[in-house]
Amino acid sequence: MDHPLHFRADFRRLDREGLERLSSEAGVAGETVTDLAAIPDLAARLGLPPLKVGVQKSPFRDDQAPSFSIFKDGHAFKDHGTHDKGGPWQFAQLAMPNAGKREIAKFLITAAGLDPD
Repeated sequence: MDHPLHFRADFRRLDREGLERLSSEAGVAGETVTDLAAIPDLAARLGLPPLKVGVQKSPFRDDQAPSFSIFKDGHAFKDHGTHDKGGPWQFAQLAMPNAGKREIAKFLITAAGLDPD
């Protein structure tokens, strides 16, 4: 039996599989967790500057002009200055650079209002 943290090398599949495996332990599908965890809410939980859907300054770097977009009802972002982009998982990875996959997945499950344990 594979260990729950045994992932494929493909990064896009890695984060999705990790979240799906950990969220299945919490009794929900991975897509449901990321649908429930909006990026502005994640930013607030992490103590970052307030974010909203639309264009604003990046919470991750000194941004002279607004170049950080949040769209898809708060579930996707793009930093036009660094070209970082993605959904709640990728946002959490940028905001929590020292966190492991399991910690990020638990954070997202908790942010979605579910019990990770």
